[in-house]
Amino acid sequence: MDVLESVLAFALVMILFSTIVSGISELAMRVVRVRAKNLCDAVTALVDDLKLKSTGSKEDLVEALLRNPSSTFDKEGGFFRTFFGIGENKIDTLSAKAFVQRFAGTAAGKRFYERVEQNGGEKGDALVVSLINTFERYMAASSEVFRKRAQRVAFVSAIVLAFAINIDATRLFSHVYQDREQRAELVAKLSDALSEDAQTTNDATQPGNAGNTGSVEAHAKAIAAISKEIDTIQDVYNLPVGYDYAPWGEKGDTGLNDTAAVVLWFVKIFFTGVLIGLGGPFWFRIYANLSQLVQVLKAFGGKSPETVADLRPQKETPGAGRSSVDEITELVKLFKETAVFRHNTSPSS
Repeated sequence: MDVLESVLAFALVMILFSTIVSGISELAMRVVRVRAKNLCDAVTALVDDLKLKSTGSKEDLVEALLRNPSSTFDKEGGFFRTFFGIGENKIDTLSAKAFVQRFAGTAAGKRFYERVEQNGGEKGDALVVSLINTFERYMAASSEVFRKRAQRVAFVSAIVLAFAINIDATRLFSHVYQDREQRAELVAKLSDALSEDAQTTNDATQPGNAGNTGSVEAHAKAIAAISKEIDTIQDVYNLPVGYDYAPWGEKGDTGLNDTAAVVLWFVKIFFTGVLIGLGGPFWFRIYANLSQLVQVLKAFGGKSPETVADLRPQKETPGAGRSSVDEITELVKLFKETAVFRHNTSPSS
């Protein structure tokens, strides 16, 4: 039972570090604007595929579809503006509704609308429906590309974090295994903290709550949150991390002269980074499965251990992100209304 409980506590510790890695990788992707670049690539491919360009350059059409209307800069402003999120003139996300409205206001949208009117009735509507479905297909493919890129960034970030604060998985497991009372206290603290983090994450990811992820304030908040999480590792959870535990540190057993010990240390830290890089969902599953097993075993002794079922990753609903029939009908109507409004009231198109 001690081994199972230790693995359970170890899984929670890995979830904690995975949460920190998620913050680091998200910040890194904000700084280099991975989301905006990924969206730009997808929209450019969409324009090429549908041959939507009619007048002007392809770049002008993509610019019209992705330009941030609140931006006061015509062009992006170099490294520092990119780093601090100043001068951003591209959006990071594009919904089907926003795409329809933006496209309808362009010269290419006007030509497309004329084709729709020429076909008329159901045939004309079918052209718009096909456009919307193709857009959503490209957005789904773009999301998959972004997910894979995010996984690679998180994996590298995990290894960097492991070396940055000297996280040794073998030392962590030994720490949670040796003292049952300390292990139980650690599990209780981590369970409460991670439950709160899960709720905060769910609230932050709701529509309208994302905020300006490219602003100076957003970067500062992200850095502060990561720093706070790292500070709690020793201050709150009393975990044996840091370079005091390195072979040459104050609590180390050997010095730099012991080459074998240094090499073994390097291998352990790298291996720990790989374990953290497996990601929160992996360790969530490990924790959920083990907590159920421990609960069954303890039930024979009349004990009912606490679990953190809410921490388990939510399954995505099949077809999520796809517009319903009613939504597509509304989008077709929106495209026509926007095209009429933009091109009938504008002095030039």
